[in-house]
Amino acid sequence: MSVAHGGYAGYSGYPAGYAVAPAYVAPAYSAHASPDYPDSYPQYSFAYSVNDALTGDSKSQHESRDGDVVHGSYSLVEPDGNIRTVKYTADPINGFNAVVDRQPSVHYAAKAVAPIAYAAPAVAYAKAPVYDYGYTAAPLAYTAPAPAFAYPASPYTAFAAAPVAVAAPVARTVAVAAPLAKVVREDYADAYPQYQFAYTVQDTLTGDSKAQEETRDGGVVRGSYSLIEPDGVRRTVNYYADPHNGFNAVVQRDLPVAVAAVKAAPASLVKTAPVLV
Repeated sequence: MSVAHGGYAGYSGYPAGYAVAPAYVAPAYSAHASPDYPDSYPQYSFAYSVNDALTGDSKSQHESRDGDVVHGSYSLVEPDGNIRTVKYTADPINGFNAVVDRQPSVHYAAKAVAPIAYAAPAVAYAKAPVYDYGYTAAPLAYTAPAPAFAYPASPYTAFAAAPVAVAAPVARTVAVAAPLAKVVREDYADAYPQYQFAYTVQDTLTGDSKAQEETRDGGVVRGSYSLIEPDGVRRTVNYYADPHNGFNAVVQRDLPVAVAAVKAAPASLVKTAPVLV
């Protein structure tokens, strides 16, 4: 009897006819694979310029690159008419640097387009012959044909105007005042007003002391009122009013009036006997 041991030479440990599956190793991919051109040396140069006398557009730019060093400048006309010129340089050591220069305003004269003088050709019309047939015919209404003229095409290029930004309408709240009620006063020509009243207040608890009386007979009013001021002085006003003299009043101040303060008697305490159950 033969015994097989793993580890002996010439023995794979697997039965005959069985092959071990090959191990798969995923290929390594670079996160940022970019082609490298060690021999490339960037170089370019460009420039352009715009000067439109019709629209006033004036701008230009030029730029050149030699390796990693860039030189350039650009200029334009700002809305206030000043010319802004920017000169810039860039390299790996100093980075980007720019110098801005503003020149005084430049005014462009508007180009006047001469109007095209066009003379319409004269059209001659012959008078229609009149034939006599023994009766009078109704006059004929004749409309001359309108001559067709072809105007030459304009040599100027049409420029599209820049779009205008229109703000949305703002919702505005309008406060509408309520209509005022018109008070109609009825006029009683024969009315003769008459009245009379009087009252008086004497409160010893608070010290309030005042009185008033008034009478009216037609357009004449007479009355008086009195009161105690904070300093204790009584002020009395006698007044009179009529349509001729208007309102007149005489003020009189008397000596202070000592008002004795009334003290409220303390309420007696009533004790309720306990109820025994």
